Amino acid sequence: MRSLLDHWWLYLLIALFLGYVAVRAARNTNDGRGWLGPTHGSLSFLLAVDIVGLVLLPLTQGTFPIGSVDGTAFAGGPHPELFPEKVLVSLAGRPSVLQEALYLAGHGMLAGLVAIPILVLARRLIRRAIDADPFTPDMVRGLRRLGLLVLGGGGLAHLLSYVASVWLLDISLPATASQSWSEPDVGATAWWVLPGLLILAFAEIVHRGCALRAELDEVI
Repeated sequence: MRSLLDHWWLYLLIALFLGYVAVRAARNTNDGRGWLGPTHGSLSFLLAVDIVGLVLLPLTQGTFPIGSVDGTAFAGGPHPELFPEKVLVSLAGRPSVLQEALYLAGHGMLAGLVAIPILVLARRLIRRAIDADPFTPDMVRGLRRLGLLVLGGGGLAHLLSYVASVWLLDISLPATASQSWSEPDVGATAWWVLPGLLILAFAEIVHRGCALRAELDEVI
């Protein structure tokens, strides 16, 4: 509970930001933009946070977990009645340049880099929808490009992060431990699948809207 209270300023900042977004959305409802304006501002905020995080990530100091290994490699201590089944392995001291690079690649750096073009393209599309007619072939192509970027970029970033984490654990373990069971410190996730598919589905909805508008124009 104390650790949550220690970060009260972060929760206050998030609450203020969400309140700002809600107020902007309520004001923009009258001019027909609705949530487009606040969404554009939110993506700009996330882009700035992502870039700052990428800059600060290599400056992080401390001990970093890189995975778990079979405890048999560390058995035989002063208490033979105790058997470590799963041992957490962490980087400490002064890791090599390769170890630092692999750790960063496996713990957020690649995902943060992929997020930059995704956020930039999403901001561009929303700005285009605010300033002009959103039901155009260019918007459809842009949404399809964004959906494929989320699916492909997210999947590639996760795959490379997993490879980097496995490589880091392999070069950091002693020979006796690397020959036994080991598990890198990377979670199995597919965060990019749902938003990527939703964006592609929305692109087809806009495409259908363009086709219906063309049909109505022909009738009129």
